Amino acid sequence: MALCAATFTTLRGAEPGTEAAVTNSKVAAAAQDMSAAAVQSVADTAHPAKKRQPLAIKFDVRADWDYYHYDNQNIKDVSAFSGKFLNFILDGNISEQISYHFRHRLNKFIQNSNIFEATDWAYIDYDINKNWRISAGKQVIAIGGYEYDRAPIDVYYYSNFCNLLPACYEFGVSGQYTTNDSRNTLLLQLSNSPYTSPYERFDGLYAYNLMWYGRYGIFNSMYSVNLMEYRESAWSSPNNKKHYAAVVALGNQFNFGSLCLEIDYTHRYVKDQKFFDNFSLVGKAAYTINNCLTLFAKGGYERFAWNDPSSLFYYLGAYDIMPQDIRDAFYGAGLEYYPIKNSRDLRLHAYCFSNITDTKNFYTGIGLRWRLNAFTIE
Repeated sequence: MALCAATFTTLRGAEPGTEAAVTNSKVAAAAQDMSAAAVQSVADTAHPAKKRQPLAIKFDVRADWDYYHYDNQNIKDVSAFSGKFLNFILDGNISEQISYHFRHRLNKFIQNSNIFEATDWAYIDYDINKNWRISAGKQVIAIGGYEYDRAPIDVYYYSNFCNLLPACYEFGVSGQYTTNDSRNTLLLQLSNSPYTSPYERFDGLYAYNLMWYGRYGIFNSMYSVNLMEYRESAWSSPNNKKHYAAVVALGNQFNFGSLCLEIDYTHRYVKDQKFFDNFSLVGKAAYTINNCLTLFAKGGYERFAWNDPSSLFYYLGAYDIMPQDIRDAFYGAGLEYYPIKNSRDLRLHAYCFSNITDTKNFYTGIGLRWRLNAFTIE
């Protein structure tokens, strides 16, 4: 994953077992049910890597103590210890050119008789040569931006766009080309659309994704252009017509020694909208001390129109009673501590965040994450 030297993340809190999103408290409960599992890095597979181990089995675990404060006499503050993630990871080689990758969430509930719902990815890579690679299987949908790219177990809070995207992993095929100097990688992907209904998998909806990864010293980039098919909500279109959502995602990362800055701009466009009706601007800064303590801050500003398919209001059919122009800003900070020298296998973390809609409401968490390398064959 193309992480900063200081590893910090956000919470994609939409599925059972993850934290809450930075959305308005009035729709937070619905967001918990609607939004998708967060993403693991596409950047990890953006260019041919060193020869992988024949077999590696790992477990990745995170647990937190969570506390919600509500500035409302009618709502009590709540808190609890909870398990966030229990991931099973399998990587290995079939041959020197063919490798396989699998990650499954053991704590995720399977619905809709979809046996792959709790599987983030299950795909194979074929390295044709040092420049070309093709992949097939369940993959990360290739959308740009460092917030979207980061692994969910490393996430504390997300922008509404990332949190409410219905799906981050879908079956598809992809091909990529890396230049000889390894500075640029182009990836072209065809997958199921993230707006494919979980109840009807053969809905004929696809996503067409083009990614560019740039690696230029202190500057790294993760840009994408995406065209995603979706059907209008039955509330607005009895004919359930197919339409396209266009996404341009520009992820920028700047590394200055111990300081890492990330700026993501995501622009979305669907029919009957003006150019700046739907966008997200997210900034992050992380500073690492002695390679063991990371201090971070993150904030963002977003705007949604009622007919954006990435909007919770769209999926609930609630845009008839909600404002058509939704604007929100969020902010937060925290720290991460790695007690084992030269190791990221154990992490302690603490964080707090809020938004401008409910400035006196806030969410905080304290927890730990640990990795277990269960089995490795050299």
